[in-house]
Amino acid sequence: MGNQIARTYIFIFLSTITSLLQAQQIDWSNQQKVKNKTSYTKVIGENSTGIFVARCKNGDFLADITLEKYKSNLALDNSIDLKQPYGSVLESLLLLPDGVLVVASARNDSVPKIDVFCWKVDASLKSGPINMLTRIDASLFKSNTEMNVHLSANKQFLTIAYITAGSTKETGTIWMKGFDANLQPRFEKMVNVQYAPADIVLSNMEADNKGNAHLLIDYPRVNSRKRNEKELRDFFIYSYFAATDRVLEFSIGTDSFFINDIGFTVNNQAGILNVAGTYSLEQNNAVMGTFMYAIDMESALVKTAYFEPMAKSFSSKVSSTMLNETGPYLTDLYIRKVIPRSDGGCILITEKYSEVRQTYTYYAANGFPQTASRTEFKYDEIVVISKNAEGKTQFQEFIKKNQSSINDGGYYSSFVLLNTPEKLHFIYSNDVSNEGDIMVSSMNPLGQVETKILIKAISYYVLLMPKESKQIGYNASLICTLKDRRFTLLKLTY
Repeated sequence: MGNQIARTYIFIFLSTITSLLQAQQIDWSNQQKVKNKTSYTKVIGENSTGIFVARCKNGDFLADITLEKYKSNLALDNSIDLKQPYGSVLESLLLLPDGVLVVASARNDSVPKIDVFCWKVDASLKSGPINMLTRIDASLFKSNTEMNVHLSANKQFLTIAYITAGSTKETGTIWMKGFDANLQPRFEKMVNVQYAPADIVLSNMEADNKGNAHLLIDYPRVNSRKRNEKELRDFFIYSYFAATDRVLEFSIGTDSFFINDIGFTVNNQAGILNVAGTYSLEQNNAVMGTFMYAIDMESALVKTAYFEPMAKSFSSKVSSTMLNETGPYLTDLYIRKVIPRSDGGCILITEKYSEVRQTYTYYAANGFPQTASRTEFKYDEIVVISKNAEGKTQFQEFIKKNQSSINDGGYYSSFVLLNTPEKLHFIYSNDVSNEGDIMVSSMNPLGQVETKILIKAISYYVLLMPKESKQIGYNASLICTLKDRRFTLLKLTY
């Protein structure tokens, strides 16, 4: 009898501890009126001094930036209008241990060059002196070309990448420039390619904790496109390795497959660069399988290159729950994030997304028919695929979600991902067109999902802005919301 009572108390104790570990804390900032000056928000991150947020009237965040600093409980600590040199455009805002690094560029007609420079904003939001980083030949740099700036996770290595025109109209040059923690130059590399700058897509860049830098780039495959077919593109990783001071090219994919979507991530713990995505057998949006490459960042060798068909049973299971899926295969899956695993594998976070343009006729006040159009943005199921170090699927599961809106760019749709040591938490609006609940679906390392209501609609009217939200700690995300139709920050902590 005594042993049974003891076992009962132990079970209750363990259940209580488990519940406490999985409990979440919600903090709200003060509500603010939505103003034109601060219509858009970009979460920079949190350090030991506070939480930094940028606000702007335009979604491009090129100029007229308001920089805000919050305490850990989301009380507003300070706010300034960020002063930029005349004619400059903002390239990036990067979190530092003691403030924010501002990277900007401006045309210098006296040279003529594009000057790329930076300055630090400290914890009290005071700007320091401007440091010149590099200069770009203005005649070769196209105004519609993006400049990529990335800071390593340990805050020790800054990398800038951009594309310029080559020696002819049909060629281009990929540039990679690295700097140390004191913003002193470390390396400068260029790669000449047989493609015009307009055909080169630099979709992502990562700098690892060893001082290496990695670019994901794709080009159009020559004479590959036919009418009513998606453009076939070739994907490459360009990696700078500090140990050898060289840039190596890694080709991703084969001629047998069409890559639908692709992403990559640096695994600093395992020393691996994971490249993963989805593929089809033809030039269409049907997902027939997934793939993973693992590049060892020390030996600079490809350890894994594995293409795996998606099980038809899983595709049928997911598609049977979808309102707009008629075939046995999944379509329109887009990679939202690639998460590294401790064993050298990775987790693909994908989402079903589509746009439908509709044309309709209505009658004006004068009785004459008028034609107009509207675009429906659909953000549906989340599909999660976890792969081991060999690239084989350990588990795959989906979270049912249906979000639809008209002519808003899907601003309040999609989800916020919070990656904690215990679980993956997906936070999303149940209904973005009406006053719906805010849901959270939590997935454990075995792929098991538990879904519950995080915020009931009867408590508050809340709409999430997932594209403006960001994870700011190992167990916390800062989520931009409209709470009772006023802008409010939500900090969710597990």
